[in-house]
Amino acid sequence: MSKEYRSFYELLREAHKHLDRVEENLPFLNELCDRIEKRPNSQMIK
Repeated sequence: MSKEYRSFYELLREAHKHLDRVEENLPFLNELCDRIEKRPNSQMIK
């Protein structure tokens, strides 16, 4: 494997790991956003 290809492959692997982590956290983040939106005095920034 060439050095450039190996570097690219490593970057892709890292990106994949980060995306997996984001995907795992999505339900939690959705829940958090729902709670924030339901607060009586919360004002959404537009």
